[in-house]
Amino acid sequence: VLHTADSGGAEKLQQILQVSDLPNLWRPSPKSFYEVADLPVLATGKLDLGAVRKLAADLDADSRQ
Repeated sequence: VLHTADSGGAEKLQQILQVSDLPNLWRPSPKSFYEVADLPVLATGKLDLGAVRKLAADLDADSRQ
């Protein structure tokens, strides 16, 4: 889970997910939250899903080393 500092932090996001109807299988573990300065966006202003996916994979790989 990539999030920015203005999202309220990983703890707040985890609390929101706990009260949601999301099945336990789909709830990320606390160690799966990564704070980033900004989420990558395209020139159109839309979220750059490819760059988000790569950023998340790189952060996850770095945390496992």
